[in-house]
Amino acid sequence: MLMSKDTPEVGDVWIDTETDRIYHITLVENDIIWFAMIYKYSGMQVFWEKLDMFCKDCKYLGHSKANINDLFKTENE
Repeated sequence: MLMSKDTPEVGDVWIDTETDRIYHITLVENDIIWFAMIYKYSGMQVFWEKLDMFCKDCKYLGHSKANINDLFKTENE
């Protein structure tokens, strides 16, 4: 899989350079980026932002080895 530090792809991890919040890219549609952020007490929330604004405010960290959907699964599921 070709990964780019300039264009977010599903599974990439980016950091907001102003807030240090870490985002996991969950979906890329046209010029809209959907990303998840994990909160300590309230779980995962998903947000969206236009591609150009997202890339302006965030920095590429790498590609995640984990699947974001598996983070809250338990053995009983």
